[in-house]
Amino acid sequence: MSHKADVKTLVQKLRQKGYSVELTLKGSHWEVRSRTGERISTFSCTPSDKRWRDNAVADIRRWERSRGIPLTAK
Repeated sequence: MSHKADVKTLVQKLRQKGYSVELTLKGSHWEVRSRTGERISTFSCTPSDKRWRDNAVADIRRWERSRGIPLTAK
């Protein structure tokens, strides 16, 4: 699976979980926000780093853990 397909899959999963995932104003990054509008993570639409997904998920898991929310599965 390409990085682009992985990005699409992650965006869909985060939206299903209830997060707001929108393109930034310039449209080159996805921004993940909580229901209250707090920015949790940002990742590229076309990542070149092979660890992009792990880093984005780690940001989200850290945010969830700090709020006592059940953790997102990898």
